[in-house]
Amino acid sequence: MIETFVHPNFWARILICPFLVLNSIYLCASAADSKENVLEQPSVFVIENDALSLKIDDKGKLVSLKNKATNTDYAGGGDLWRIIYSKGDVLENEYLPSDAPVKVNKLSDKHLKIAYGGDFPVEIDCTLDGKQILFKPAIKNASKNLILREFQFPFIKNLAFPEKYGVIWSYSGGSYAHRNMRDWVGRTNHVTLYMAEDYNAFERCEVYPGKLALNCFFIEDFNTKEALYAASYDESFQKTLHLFRGRAVPGKFAREIDAGFVKYPYLKPGQELSYPSYAIAPVKNWREGAKLYRQWANSWYKPRKPADSILNSNGWQRLIAKHQYGKRFFNYTDFPKILKDGLAADIDTLFLFGWFNEGHDAGYPHYSPDTEQGGDEALKKAISQFQKGGGKVIIYYNGQLIDRATDFYKNKGKNICIKVPGGSEHIERYMFGGPGTALRAFGNKTFVTACPSSTEWLELLKKLADRALDMGADGVFFDQLGYQSQVCWDESHGHAVPFMEVMGAKRKMLEKLRDHIKSRNPNATFGIEWLSDCTSEYADYVHNVDVHTDLVFRDKYGVMRTRYVPLYSYIFPETITTDRQIRDDTDVKRRVNLALLRGWRSDVEIYRCRATIAQAPKYQAYLKEIGRLRDKYRGLILNGTFRDIDLVECSNPRIDYSAFTNGDKLAIVATQSHSKSVDVGFKVAGYDFEESDGLGKYSSEGAKDSASLSLGKDAVVVLIFKKR
Repeated sequence: MIETFVHPNFWARILICPFLVLNSIYLCASAADSKENVLEQPSVFVIENDALSLKIDDKGKLVSLKNKATNTDYAGGGDLWRIIYSKGDVLENEYLPSDAPVKVNKLSDKHLKIAYGGDFPVEIDCTLDGKQILFKPAIKNASKNLILREFQFPFIKNLAFPEKYGVIWSYSGGSYAHRNMRDWVGRTNHVTLYMAEDYNAFERCEVYPGKLALNCFFIEDFNTKEALYAASYDESFQKTLHLFRGRAVPGKFAREIDAGFVKYPYLKPGQELSYPSYAIAPVKNWREGAKLYRQWANSWYKPRKPADSILNSNGWQRLIAKHQYGKRFFNYTDFPKILKDGLAADIDTLFLFGWFNEGHDAGYPHYSPDTEQGGDEALKKAISQFQKGGGKVIIYYNGQLIDRATDFYKNKGKNICIKVPGGSEHIERYMFGGPGTALRAFGNKTFVTACPSSTEWLELLKKLADRALDMGADGVFFDQLGYQSQVCWDESHGHAVPFMEVMGAKRKMLEKLRDHIKSRNPNATFGIEWLSDCTSEYADYVHNVDVHTDLVFRDKYGVMRTRYVPLYSYIFPETITTDRQIRDDTDVKRRVNLALLRGWRSDVEIYRCRATIAQAPKYQAYLKEIGRLRDKYRGLILNGTFRDIDLVECSNPRIDYSAFTNGDKLAIVATQSHSKSVDVGFKVAGYDFEESDGLGKYSSEGAKDSASLSLGKDAVVVLIFKKR
């Protein structure tokens, strides 16, 4: 069915025609022209306030999206959406607004409505809400035999001067995806090799919830830091792609740059769907947009108080007792040495992988007792001795992998695991190896992943947690439970197919698992891997991945920087996270200093979890020194509220610094690793300087609301202020 939109002058002309026929041709033409002028509709529809303006033309194109404070316009006059549909065996076909009739209505000074017809009618409400524009779309499949697979919306197309913009997204909590959109998506040949239509568009993308921790991104001017904030305010936590396209234009060498979101409704003929609001906002910097995201998240985000054992900890040694390929690195009898080596670095916790007979990343979810060492009773005794020595032990499980070689898989796992289209199982492989090459080249273990809709899987995870708590562990960790679950296509599970809300189901599963653990032992910690706002609120801590400590680009001051943007920590400072990937004595001071100013605890993983920190003596010694600062200022740096650079004026942009608050106290952590010495001054309005402490070569002094520093290379200093 095709919806028809009639021009408002049509009926006027029909009614006038008899009169015109009786009069002269001249009068006919004159009257028609006169009537046309009277009833002519505006070609551009505008809603605006003091902060921004939005202009949509009568074809439904975005002709202006302006930051009125700076006069920056992000719009390029392009369509707001794309639809991808399937017809028969051709699974991906493009449908554009230009294929449909359109009508735009201005309902008020703050409200527009755009309606598109055709086989896939789209209605979009556009409203001004303070500093942001909220787009609320509704879509329908009015075709007879097509499947509406993808709804790509809202799109900012034909971005002007893309070479001056970078993309900030929430990979691993926050990072620069790239600092030049033109280079990232406009000049990259063979992005997919031969897998997709690169001749039509180069594409860069990532999925939320999954590797992306937040359902928002920023297009940032890397010189002025002015940005465009884009977000999907969707509490279903359904799969959403953040998509950046370098689109080929006939006759033009340079590609147009587009950015937007993709949802996957898979609507059959006759079905329709309304989406929650999307937000677009020109902002002075990413922090302003981050505050808008938290404002929305407050409606559903309810953080829990972490257990004292993680609040009082500086981190852990992450060790694999027995590995996937059978090699044993640690015995339960090694616990006293592990504790001694850790305490020498002010690290009191053992994060224990591979404590079971099958070895790490093998045999899941059996976790058979290691009978060669005396089984669970021997481990329970070793844990007790570790605790008597002043330590804590966290027991590892994987939260979703099922080894296909296990009896569990053969009897139950094959029924509750995630399926891909066509009914096959989603497969994952983790190819660990020893001194040889065959294991890494050809693999050893093959896994499927449990569908989080399965109540049977939840009950199994509860029993695993009980086992760890019965052994006296201080905490239970479930790997990959913050990480993406794949879309499930198994109708027998009782969920929608395709199951785009799979991470919403994982969120519900996590809440129940946390409640169970806390009911058994309120003081036990519950940890998961991978940051995601969808899941992190239920964990006492998140063991994060790819934390961006490598130096990868020079800023405009000539200083080498990491890709890291503290986006997640700024929006959700309640979440406790860790550093990662310090595996030996390489570049230790700089990276540990970054962990301190980012508020992270230490994940010690020497030789990829195959040795204690004693095998990295420089790292061990420096962690002991940094531990003194962590212990002294724990209430601020580790357990306070991360504020990034808010509240603080800094005289020198060539250093790294961040602020933390707790009650009436504020801490500034400052460091630099690029020069022999750098001078810097800080001012904190409404606060008075109290004290300072640090490591390395530095000097500091302060009075009233100001402090000054001279920072040597790899020095780190903590400045404490108190509110007046």
